[in-house]
Amino acid sequence: MLTKNELKQLEKSEKLRTPVLSLYLNLDKKTPEGQHYLAELRRILSITNKQIVAGYKEAGKFQKQLHERIVPRLLNFIDEEVLPYGTIRALALFASLNDKQARNNQEIVIYTLPRPIRSQSHVENNPFISPLLFLLDQYEQYAVIITNKNNAHFYLVTMGEITQSAEFISDIPHRSDQGGWAQKRYERRIDHAIEQHVQRVVKHLIKQIAKTDVRRIILGGDPDILYLFKKNLPDREQKMVIGHIPAKPNEPSTETLERTLKIATDAERESEKKAVLELREAMAHQGKAVTGLMETIKAVNEKRVQKLILIQGYSISGSLCMNCNTLSTPQTRCTNCQAITKPVDDLLESAAERVFLENGIIEFVDENIDLTALGNIGALLRF
Repeated sequence: MLTKNELKQLEKSEKLRTPVLSLYLNLDKKTPEGQHYLAELRRILSITNKQIVAGYKEAGKFQKQLHERIVPRLLNFIDEEVLPYGTIRALALFASLNDKQARNNQEIVIYTLPRPIRSQSHVENNPFISPLLFLLDQYEQYAVIITNKNNAHFYLVTMGEITQSAEFISDIPHRSDQGGWAQKRYERRIDHAIEQHVQRVVKHLIKQIAKTDVRRIILGGDPDILYLFKKNLPDREQKMVIGHIPAKPNEPSTETLERTLKIATDAERESEKKAVLELREAMAHQGKAVTGLMETIKAVNEKRVQKLILIQGYSISGSLCMNCNTLSTPQTRCTNCQAITKPVDDLLESAAERVFLENGIIEFVDENIDLTALGNIGALLRF
């Protein structure tokens, strides 16, 4: 299961020595690229070869590693782990081209993705993770609890697909036909059993949230049980609840997913609007925010960005200083230290990765007139 924390660990991995190949392959059968993925892979590998030749003196050695070690591993993975299943729509592969580690395959990392992604490759000093950041932002993980007094279902939804599930059966005592005190004892036993059932589900939810990136919870089921369920939730998890769905006994998980995706998507659009509004309001206070490309990139270089907010699809080429790692618009010499720079295909993707690794927040925003007017990009600042 791909999480933001796992991406940070990937970036810091000592197994992925420079240079690192980051390869994304679209396998979605609904697209021409996915239908002809082998031809698409050949196209991407051709680009990769050119990147290696253009950027590294040991190009021949790195190309040998690519074609003799990495590509066979990728093709074998597709045959064994992708083709037998119909839910994988893309792959992300990260591998070291440094043959000092070629004795094993531990430095090759492959993620399967339930959402399509544009085929592309990058050969750089570090893994290129921006496409995954975009997916994790647009399809934030959320948890679903569907419960009544008899049973409960837990679902973890990652990138719009159910990646984990659990069912809980409650131990409700058999009905008593006696009246009086016997009936009251029975009712107390029922109440106690329901309370234990709810607490067990709440405990599981909290445990799973601690392991994931979940910040949103959707509830469904019997209103009386849901009331008790929310009452047992800690304050932090109560604030994560973004909506409810009506109870549907024995509902297939696919139908639950469809109903909750609408709520999650609406919540994401609302989060984007709030981020832009927060940016506009912060601009009224000096030193709280910046907008526009130049000022935002400057704040990224100075490690001042708390939240980076940018329009989806907004991209521009740039440069990276080989000496001090300053990001800038295309330059042959660094504007900070005058050292030689190297080209960067997408300056904003590089900026997003940097903010992410510094524990900042990335908010990709769908079409938004206000953000466009501010230059398509801005940032809330730490200081």
